[in-house]
Amino acid sequence: MLRRTLALGISIAMLALMVVPAAALVVPAAAPTTTISLDPPVPSGLNGWWSTAPIASLTSNQDSTIYYGWGPSPDTTVAATAGNPIVIGPAPEGVSILKAYAVNGTDETETPAAQQAVTVDSLAPDQPTGLAATPGAGPTVALDWNDVSDNGASGMNRYTVYRNLTGPPFSPGEAVGNPTTSDFIDSTSVPIGILYYAVAAYDNAGNQSLLSDAVTTNTDSTPPTAPSDLRAWKNASQWARVLWTASTDIGSGLAHYRLERSIDGGPMQVISNVPPSATFYNDFSSQVATAGTIHYQVTAVDRAGLLSSTTGPVLAVYDGTSPVLAGPPSAIPVYSEGMQAQFDVGWTQPTDTGSGFRETRLRYGPASGAPNAYVDTVGTSVTLNPTTPSALWYFTIQAEDEAGNLSAISAESAARYVSADRVFGDHRITTSLAVSNEAFDAAGTVLIASAWAFPDALCASGLAGQVHGPVILVGGGPLPAETLDELERLGVTDAYVVGGTGVVSAETLSSLQAAISGTVTRLAGPTRYETASQVASEIDRLNGSTTNEFAFVVSGRSYADALSAGSAAYVTAQPVLFATSSTVPWTTSDTIESMGIPSSIVVGGTGVVTAEAESVLSGVERIAGINRYATSRAFAQWAEDSGIVDYDHMVLVTGANYPDGLSAAPLAGEIGAPVLLTSDVSKDDTTAWMQPRRTTLEYVQAVGGTGAISDSLLEDIWGAISIP
Repeated sequence: MLRRTLALGISIAMLALMVVPAAALVVPAAAPTTTISLDPPVPSGLNGWWSTAPIASLTSNQDSTIYYGWGPSPDTTVAATAGNPIVIGPAPEGVSILKAYAVNGTDETETPAAQQAVTVDSLAPDQPTGLAATPGAGPTVALDWNDVSDNGASGMNRYTVYRNLTGPPFSPGEAVGNPTTSDFIDSTSVPIGILYYAVAAYDNAGNQSLLSDAVTTNTDSTPPTAPSDLRAWKNASQWARVLWTASTDIGSGLAHYRLERSIDGGPMQVISNVPPSATFYNDFSSQVATAGTIHYQVTAVDRAGLLSSTTGPVLAVYDGTSPVLAGPPSAIPVYSEGMQAQFDVGWTQPTDTGSGFRETRLRYGPASGAPNAYVDTVGTSVTLNPTTPSALWYFTIQAEDEAGNLSAISAESAARYVSADRVFGDHRITTSLAVSNEAFDAAGTVLIASAWAFPDALCASGLAGQVHGPVILVGGGPLPAETLDELERLGVTDAYVVGGTGVVSAETLSSLQAAISGTVTRLAGPTRYETASQVASEIDRLNGSTTNEFAFVVSGRSYADALSAGSAAYVTAQPVLFATSSTVPWTTSDTIESMGIPSSIVVGGTGVVTAEAESVLSGVERIAGINRYATSRAFAQWAEDSGIVDYDHMVLVTGANYPDGLSAAPLAGEIGAPVLLTSDVSKDDTTAWMQPRRTTLEYVQAVGGTGAISDSLLEDIWGAISIP
């Protein structure tokens, strides 16, 4: 019985499952939700208004049909996929509400509908018309214009009034008021004269109308003063000059002078509107040349059109006498460290017995007989700063009287300006960097030598000339930042280190190698003599098949003569070798022999390289003076006579110490200039030697700060050579 009952129950249950539809078992979904989005999401205009209609989009969270509309009820449908926005376009002009609701596949309807209020005004107000401006006391200007209609829905907000002195276009900074009605009184800092105004209208959404047509008004009611001291002359060239003293105008400013003329008693006729900056007029009319009498009168006219009273008429008086010059100008160069020339030019005031002296024209230029620049002055002196590169300048003057008669041109005078410049750093290392920067725009190879021991840098000059690179001085330890910067600026790839580890440490060499991409080669021997020979051998290797002409032999125990020889060694890429005072070391003589050098230039007297030492050399020429300074001058003359250097430029270094001069050879060599030793004690001899050579000099450069070559020494040398 129980088994039958269970079977019956199972059958009924199965029957039930077979009869009930599957859909009836799914729980109905919730109604969809619509989201309204605007782009841009916030109003783009003012006061809550979109000045550009936003783009609306609808998104349903279910697959559904969305009903939407901008009016009272949604009446447009669009099919939506869950989560995908549907763009329905821009919002309409004016105030409107977007309503939207979605209906899903099971007819579940979104309640309530989504809503979004939108206020759009993208239409600018009409352009203001009828603008009028009336000047008043104070001064003030009353403006009015026609009321403006707003084409959009936001309504009128305000106007902006613009004012300037020149007319359209107007800039935002020229706004003078923002009235809310169609009239305005401009009373804030109103200029006197001709003013221009324009008006723009703005609605509440911030839309701006076109600017109104500009109007002009005049707040100037005061005419200019009359020109005074009117005078007129007819000159020997049969043309006339009319002169007067300037008028003043406190209002709109002068516009011009109206000049009138009467010929032989005829009517006055306007002949010119003379610019307000001029107080004379040259009348070249053919009628003037043949006229018996000529009268002139002049009236000032301001920018508002107001006229002064007329001055004149006056009769043009004949003056056929030219001014007389007292002599040519004198030009004195003015010292200024640098390349810019400066002259104080003066002359005696010319005389004139007729209409009277008016002005002097000073002409100047770098070519004799044709000075091509000029300056006019009523005085007797002027300071000139000519910019054309030249050491020698020429000057003439010519005077003019009030009638326009010209004097003869004066005799020509000349003045010389040899520019004086200084290349230096805070100390010997930075001075070498400054010299490198002055001499080279780029260099693939540099020479590195100790700043604290002179021999190695001195013997490096010839090799520096071979590779066309600077000699840079270093101290101990890694290279400092300023040295690394200079290597980078030059684009250095390879370097020579001159001297052993006792003068340029392994740490310095390692720092150098890390800074460049190429090879670092150390040239060194156990003594300065062997180091110089190593440098000479490298010059010979780089020369290849080129014949070595000579070697410069100098004392290895004194720096002075080697400093003087450095520039010539650089230019010729010939070695600098060392001797002692009494002997020529075997390494020096062996180097000369192995390199096949036919002659030796011994620099310095027998006090530094004796005759006995000289006797072991062949083809010897000794260049010497009574002291290091005289030797330096003698060597410079030898180098110039030999065509190695010229006297367009000279490089000055102190003979009292060596550091600054160590890096001077490449600077002088690059421009083909001699290195000249000088000091306060040798100043007179230096200036006396340079004076006869000044005719070819263009500039001198001092290497080192004022501790090496003082300002007074540099100025004294400059003064000795900056004369014609």
